[in-house]
Amino acid sequence: MDNDVHGYGSGRVSKIAPGATTASATITGLTTPINLACDAGGNLYVLENNTNRVLKFAPGATTPSATLTGLDNPFGLALDGGGNLYVANYGNSTVSKFAPGATTPTATLTGATNAWKLAFDGSGNLYVVGWARSDIMKYAPGATTPCATLTSSGGPQGIAFDSSGNLYAANYIDGINDTV
Repeated sequence: MDNDVHGYGSGRVSKIAPGATTASATITGLTTPINLACDAGGNLYVLENNTNRVLKFAPGATTPSATLTGLDNPFGLALDGGGNLYVANYGNSTVSKFAPGATTPTATLTGATNAWKLAFDGSGNLYVVGWARSDIMKYAPGATTPCATLTSSGGPQGIAFDSSGNLYAANYIDGINDTV
């Protein structure tokens, strides 16, 4: 799998192939690329925060094949096992779901104050972190409202699961990394 590197304020996304130490391809002309995701088909999704959109690039392309809209100050991206793209909207505290091929949200998840970062567990549950909050909202597959609230200290800014299903939270506010 290729590693993609983005630069806040640089207006570009650079591609660094496995084993390489420098970028071999760059997508330029972007405004604020702050988050990325790749689907199983090799499509690259580039979240542009300032323009409230996600650009979809086909494998190897340097111009977008689609523009996903209907967002409000987006920050986080995640793909589920079905190829649906989820976008955390900090601006209106929601998460937008885009079915494969859709350019406007096909569902809106509510109940995630200051939605910031996203992650899926091995069972397909979506977890949403709110900026500068100590709660992590859990959504069952297909749900639009949370089924549980998990607590972490210090305002988690990033979350990830390990192969055993443990949820890790990087806490920016107090500097403690939790296992939730």
